Amino acid sequence: MPVIPSPVDGIDLRYDVTGSGPALVLLHGSVLSRAIWRGLGYLDPLSDEHTVIRVDLRGHGRSGKPHDSAAYTQAAFVADLLAVLDAEGVGRAALMGYSLGARIALTAALEHPGRVTRLVSLGGSASAQRGQVESIFFPGVVDAVRENGMDAFCTGQGLGPEVEGRRARATRTAFLAADQHAVAALLAATDATPPQWTMICSQTARSRRSGWPAPRIIPGSRTPDGPPPRCPMRTSWR
Repeated sequence: MPVIPSPVDGIDLRYDVTGSGPALVLLHGSVLSRAIWRGLGYLDPLSDEHTVIRVDLRGHGRSGKPHDSAAYTQAAFVADLLAVLDAEGVGRAALMGYSLGARIALTAALEHPGRVTRLVSLGGSASAQRGQVESIFFPGVVDAVRENGMDAFCTGQGLGPEVEGRRARATRTAFLAADQHAVAALLAATDATPPQWTMICSQTARSRRSGWPAPRIIPGSRTPDGPPPRCPMRTSWR
């Protein structure tokens, strides 16, 4: 498995590469790892037609695990992603992300449109994440993980020691292997993630000046709190 240093803080970034064809990067969600893409059946069919790069995001899997929430900004994740592309000599790639990975993919596409050919968002959101961590997991999750570890994280989601079923037990095992302090830092940083609508408008303006494709806010689309803020310079991918 290749390993490179992060350009942000030097932590190890681990990833693997399979298949051949146009490059496709798979970005997993919070408290998961690159292993989910094989476990859920994505890897083999995608590798038939693509060079698939599966990344263990910082704080996850076999990559480095900082314990400071400042290490888990979108800027840090995107810098890591670009470093992996550069290490593999990939100028442009399609990005497919789930949850946290989807937000990273969107940020990369907005900030570096010349590096992204396609974007697939699975369960991603461009909205501010304040309050979403507790909504998705359970109230008090950050303090529970920080103070009581990953067993508390599992128990809070109904994945206690008594859980039955192969997938549920496998999920519990995977969660218990995570670094509790890295997870707490990640979740705290996620809760502070700002909305990406302002980035969309900003990238639209830059794209008009540079000629790069710009993102479109689809008419009628909605955030969890209602319609997205109006962007005065909306356009479409072109």
